[in-house]
Amino acid sequence: MASEIGKVRLRLPSTITPGDVVKVRALIIHPMDPFFTFTIRATDPGPVKVLFVDTTGGRYEGTAEIRFS
Repeated sequence: MASEIGKVRLRLPSTITPGDVVKVRALIIHPMDPFFTFTIRATDPGPVKVLFVDTTGGRYEGTAEIRFS
């Protein structure tokens, strides 16, 4: 796990159609192992990019692709 510190894993639903409200789940590989969930409206296909900054200034980024099915 130490080699994965700082990685962000994003999970989106496997099927998304235009206009769906999509639940995005984000797991940050970090000593505190934080997990976040938020929703977005999928209006266009393309990347979802998140950036987390911890209290020491560490920056953690993750990207997932919205693809319509």
